[in-house]
Amino acid sequence: MSARHRRVLVAGIGNPLAGDDGIGEVVARTLAADLLPPGVEVRYPGTDPLAVLGWLGEGARVLVIDACRHGGMPGEAILFRLDDPDWRDREAPLSLHGIDLETAARLGRELGVPLRNALVLGIEPASVEPGRGLSRELLSAVPRLVEMARQATWALLQEEDEVKR
Repeated sequence: MSARHRRVLVAGIGNPLAGDDGIGEVVARTLAADLLPPGVEVRYPGTDPLAVLGWLGEGARVLVIDACRHGGMPGEAILFRLDDPDWRDREAPLSLHGIDLETAARLGRELGVPLRNALVLGIEPASVEPGRGLSRELLSAVPRLVEMARQATWALLQEEDEVKR
């Protein structure tokens, strides 16, 4: 499939009513306000990372943007592939949701979903207290995070299709 026909979904995951857990949606909405390349669509699945598996199963490439505890400073982001075995070795719990990314990835592997086609932009939260909105640290990081999301989206558009093994 050529890059110009590729479908990339940007998933802003999180709960905007739980402090910094809403960062995925804020970054995705800010990115969506820009002119996006053909084939890129932004979606807001709430706190359901399982939606990502469905989109991957349909052949889309997916950028997941979510608040994830990874042991960094608030607003610090990591970018990794959903099939990367090293991200699950972190001491801090990665996701803030009932079904976390690791559980979704394990299920995807068992179902034969092409996890390699998903990138995760995991953003360290400062606070996930209900009703507080984004922390100062994350608010000030939004422009940098949007740029990281934009670059990751372009990378997914330009990737060569993986040859089935």
